Amino acid sequence: FLRDLAESARAGMTLPRALGNASRGTYGTLSEEIKIMAAQVEWGVGFDEALQRFANRIGSPLIDRITQLIIEAQHSGGSVVDVLAAASDDAREIQQIVQSRNQQMGAYSMVIYISFFVFLSVVLVLQAQFIPAFKQAVDAAAGAGAKQVGGLSFKQFDPDDFNTLFFHAGIAQSIGGGLVGGVLTRGKAIAGMNSILIMLVCSWLSFRVLVGTL
Repeated sequence: FLRDLAESARAGMTLPRALGNASRGTYGTLSEEIKIMAAQVEWGVGFDEALQRFANRIGSPLIDRITQLIIEAQHSGGSVVDVLAAASDDAREIQQIVQSRNQQMGAYSMVIYISFFVFLSVVLVLQAQFIPAFKQAVDAAAGAGAKQVGGLSFKQFDPDDFNTLFFHAGIAQSIGGGLVGGVLTRGKAIAGMNSILIMLVCSWLSFRVLVGTL
């Protein structure tokens, strides 16, 4: 969009006319907003004001910064064409950096998921095999009257205590892993809420269906 505005302005069009010309183009999710902005200018709203309203509706820091640059260039009498071209290059470089970071950090996100499911698998194996076998051995030792062997004391214990402990550990792993994943992929911990939800559901289903303790 910025490149088209710059090319139209370089060809001699005024910015309002260049905006109207660009409104007939296709710019993805911005297309409707650009048409609204062009309609506002056509109905007498100033270009600067329409551009500011556009930035306010979108709510993007990048768009807001570019909008302020264009408005300031118009007010100061600078070359708006050069500003549009520079802003276009700047936006493209930022987009490329974000895409590159997402690709690189996506691998770390997969590591978090893999570590979570490995942790969950180990816990489920412990609950399915180790804990029942240990309880059986303790019950047998206690039933035989061997309260203490080799300095070790035996007493009855409830496997559900371990199940609850492991379930809480799974919750902690889900929340911690999701937050770390959000920071790595998007730069914000809140961005990991989807991952947290997915891992929490997996934990609950594992303990509910496979173990049957909830």
